[in-house]
Amino acid sequence: MVGPLDDRLTSPAEARKPPGKPWEGVFELRGLSFCTLWTTGPDPETDGVFRMAALRRDPATGAWESFERLARPFAYGEAEEAGSAATQRMAREFGVRGADLAQAAPAPEVLGELQRFLTGRTVVVVDRDAFRSWSLALGGDAGASTGRLLD
Repeated sequence: MVGPLDDRLTSPAEARKPPGKPWEGVFELRGLSFCTLWTTGPDPETDGVFRMAALRRDPATGAWESFERLARPFAYGEAEEAGSAATQRMAREFGVRGADLAQAAPAPEVLGELQRFLTGRTVVVVDRDAFRSWSLALGGDAGASTGRLLD
């Protein structure tokens, strides 16, 4: 009787190894990263980005490194105006208050930090086209500094 195909292709020692984690192996070598943007709405023309977050693996240690910043979603003259941008929904669903936004850097500045954090990496995003649109709206490079965008 012939056993399962896997038994014929692996040595007994390999067959006893526990399976690896799905994020290890080939993806680790490619510098796989994850990124998300929180926005006040879907339209880059009228809405703004108020939080940016990303994860990446350190190629030397394999440890996860994180980037998470609040951003002022719109251009304001005064910090008080920025503080008024936090809606009740933002406070309820995301825990973001007006005072948090008043202290945050403008979204284009935070995007520059995010781009430097992700430079040269393959980045997984929820929606590649939306990510590019938001990046362009904020004066970014639409993901060109990353190795590749996946969704």
